[in-house]
Amino acid sequence: MIAAVVGATMVGKSVLYYFKYQIHDERAAGAALALMGVMGVLTVPLWMAVAARWGVRRQWLASIAAAVAALGLFLAANPRDALVMDVFLALFQASVSGFSFGFWAMLPDAIEYQAGRPADRQVLMFGLAAFLQKIGVGLAAALVGLVLTLSGYKANAPQTQGTLLSLREAMTLLPLLALAASAGAMMLNPLRPATPEA
Repeated sequence: MIAAVVGATMVGKSVLYYFKYQIHDERAAGAALALMGVMGVLTVPLWMAVAARWGVRRQWLASIAAAVAALGLFLAANPRDALVMDVFLALFQASVSGFSFGFWAMLPDAIEYQAGRPADRQVLMFGLAAFLQKIGVGLAAALVGLVLTLSGYKANAPQTQGTLLSLREAMTLLPLLALAASAGAMMLNPLRPATPEA
């Protein structure tokens, strides 16, 4: 989950910078973030249906595949206007909304794995899970800041091509690596329910 959160959050944390310095339309950034929020809510039932049909592990991997496809679209399109950027962000957010659903849907099974743990340890695991999500968000924000700093970013000034390229990489290449790590971890998940998915 940490890897998935890092990948998703790095895109979200870069949105304002991209709209301001690449698209040159700060006002459109607010609408884009609102659109992302709406898409995140609207697509949860879709991911619920996928999980109910094929299991949460496959739903998680499908979320990653969809997010990778959206990032590929971003790389291919290299959006320079707000509308194209909105399409990418909507598709990406629709994809990564599967992570939040999948994580909390899978957590009870993870807690019950190797049954017999005391109840206080179960409570601890729920708290630990929320804490790890926060770590992922903080790590993603730090990575975006580090990438911009190393690229020579200067606030409220025209950015160099190198800085803009680094911003693009922070929104694509690093999230792709994080999503790949998340997929790898999920493939190693020891939970194998007695379903056709097993």
